[in-house]
Amino acid sequence: SCVCFDISNILCYILDMNYKYIADLISNAKRITVITGAGISTVSGIPDFRGKTGIYTTGEYDPYKTFDIDYFKKDPSYFQKFAKGFIEILEKANPSKMHRFISMLESKGKLEAVITQNIDGLHKKAGNKKVYTVHGTIEHGHCLKCHKTYTFKEMKGIYLNDKNLFCNICGGEIKPDVVFFGEQVMFINESINAVRNCDLLLICGTSLQIAPVSIFPYYVRPDVGIIVINIGDVIIDNRNVVRINDELERAAAMLFKEVFNEDIGD
Repeated sequence: SCVCFDISNILCYILDMNYKYIADLISNAKRITVITGAGISTVSGIPDFRGKTGIYTTGEYDPYKTFDIDYFKKDPSYFQKFAKGFIEILEKANPSKMHRFISMLESKGKLEAVITQNIDGLHKKAGNKKVYTVHGTIEHGHCLKCHKTYTFKEMKGIYLNDKNLFCNICGGEIKPDVVFFGEQVMFINESINAVRNCDLLLICGTSLQIAPVSIFPYYVRPDVGIIVINIGDVIIDNRNVVRINDELERAAAMLFKEVFNEDIGD
């Protein structure tokens, strides 16, 4: 006779043991820096850009005409088309469990900073205050000519109106504070300092394929551990790295339970 094993149960057991280990790392840390990518927001309904069903991959939007700063100045209607759909999605989106877990880290005084590739503002919506949006944010914007600032609510009215894409003061193009091709990414020095100053680096929902976020883990001090939670490959030096290949929502539920003794469901 032979003994049969349920491999799925074995893998879940291994994952659960890993969660207990990383929960100890998080519990003992005092200055955690978190890096997040699209994977933390897709469960909230926010589409990613480079995934299998991403905005660039599907061809629904031409990346150059939609997100290039020079083309935007010439013809902002391509970005307007994207913005209409994105705004509608964003208004329905709520922070994921992992957003809420990261917010809890800040409320408990354990967070150095959040560094995110995402433009959706969900970290702020979850309650985080110290957030470095390296690719900018759609939460606010400005006129490219006179630099008047616009709130999200004001931009929403503008972008949902086919006839008015321009500043009511000078007639310049109104652009959300999202980093376009041809523009400088944001908060580089602040992000590097947050990584240098942390005593634990937590990376969630990114494959670390896109600069500048891909370079940040290399600024971690040699004695500092790195936790990576992501489905699929992640490009990172394996020094001091604990890798969890799991869905972020399951990961967040496990960490709420192990770190804060709260059960928020699977």
